[in-house]
Amino acid sequence: FFDRDYISGNKIRRVHLHLTYHNSFESKNALAFVKYLNTHPRKMQKYAKIKNAGIKIANGEGKKYRNYKNKFLEKAIKEALKEFKETL
Repeated sequence: FFDRDYISGNKIRRVHLHLTYHNSFESKNALAFVKYLNTHPRKMQKYAKIKNAGIKIANGEGKKYRNYKNKFLEKAIKEALKEFKETL
């Protein structure tokens, strides 16, 4: 896991990079989740709203932000793994 802050306009932005092994549990979850969001636009919009609300609520505290998104993520990943099981 790597992170880096950079300046964009007058804001500081943080980028996270996660590295894992091919066909690992983490990579399958991530791939299924991306496929799921790309094929379910309403879920993608809901996730965007949750992320934006989480940013405001957490006020820079990563743990609060992750906890805020966690319920949605767990459910969506479970659904995604069922839906895309054969293509992972």
